[in-house]
Amino acid sequence: YRVIVEIGLHRASHIISVSHATKEEIMDHFALDERKISVIHEGVRQLKAGKRLIEEPYLLYVGNAYPHKNLEVFLQAAQGKRVVLVGKEDLFYKRLPRSENITFIGQANDDELASLYAYATALVFPSLMEGFGLPALEAAAHGTPVICSDIPAFHEILGPLGNYFNPHDVSALRELLSHPQKLKKPSLSDRQTILAKYNWRSMAEQTLSLYNKISL
Repeated sequence: YRVIVEIGLHRASHIISVSHATKEEIMDHFALDERKISVIHEGVRQLKAGKRLIEEPYLLYVGNAYPHKNLEVFLQAAQGKRVVLVGKEDLFYKRLPRSENITFIGQANDDELASLYAYATALVFPSLMEGFGLPALEAAAHGTPVICSDIPAFHEILGPLGNYFNPHDVSALRELLSHPQKLKKPSLSDRQTILAKYNWRSMAEQTLSLYNKISL
């Protein structure tokens, strides 16, 4: 896998990275000139939340269950609390421990996802590594607190809006989960800033502009 990626990176006319954190990783691991890499952030949109799908308070996770997502730490810290997991069921999800407090939704459509974001106590994103972290921005755009691991990508996209913790420290996450009233919550102004800064039209325009500049 590394050989294939390295060949592709060196043969490419130019590289688009979804974040500065990912750009730094590419440069560190593959010794590429930073002038060959452009950062174009992904976009987010806010959908209107419909009816509440889960009546009791819940903690939300959206994404796959690959090992670097660190879900075991989240589930350990959240014992006794309602946890809702959203993602495509695969071998990694099947390996996770199940209990009566864990609700696995599977894949959710846009309307369902909007409601799950809007009514969650918090979105929990415990990853050991991320390139961007779209669910974190989607949740913040709905005004939902985001509890996330203390890694570069989350600091880049969330800044002061994130409720950060050491992803290797179960007790640190448990402490955050135990005091939801103390979590930083995006204000209306914060939400508007997110939607203005991270939008799909801007991403498309920047990508097209780059294609026009680069001789392929």
